[in-house]
Amino acid sequence: MITYGGEARFLVAPVLVQPRSTTTAAMPDEAIAQGHTSARRAHLPAAAARRLRTGRVGDELYDDTYTLLVTRQWPLHLAEDGVREWWPALAPSLTLLRMRRGASNLSMTWEDFAGRYRAELNVLPLHVQHTYLVWLGHLLAKYPSVTPLSCEPSRGQPEALVQSQRRVLHDWLVS
Repeated sequence: MITYGGEARFLVAPVLVQPRSTTTAAMPDEAIAQGHTSARRAHLPAAAARRLRTGRVGDELYDDTYTLLVTRQWPLHLAEDGVREWWPALAPSLTLLRMRRGASNLSMTWEDFAGRYRAELNVLPLHVQHTYLVWLGHLLAKYPSVTPLSCEPSRGQPEALVQSQRRVLHDWLVS
């Protein structure tokens, strides 16, 4: 649990992975050089996957959806009761986010970002991947829908077409 304002309100994740650990911050080339492979075998069943939605922080959502914030850092504008859980370990590394935003000398295309983010997810230890999937399955069994949230705008596009980390995570969880 994480404590905000003296109250334990948010489950960080079923398993907490430190944001700057080598398993979450490794870039794809480094991960391969370190001997990590993509051995992920589990995914959400199709019936559960249909109830996994995505959304933007601040957008109007269904009242009965269970919201998961998937960002490395808590957004300054988000109130403590704005989401039900925070899963920073499944968010892209800060290095990757800086590269995507062009904050470093290495700017990248959307396709490069999505590929590297998937690689970061794939190098998470299998027990961490499975723990998140099991917990997500539990949430989907308990609630009508679960919605991972991130901060990127949709720019008027339908949510399924938005180029955002939440869509990459959605696709990773269901594939």
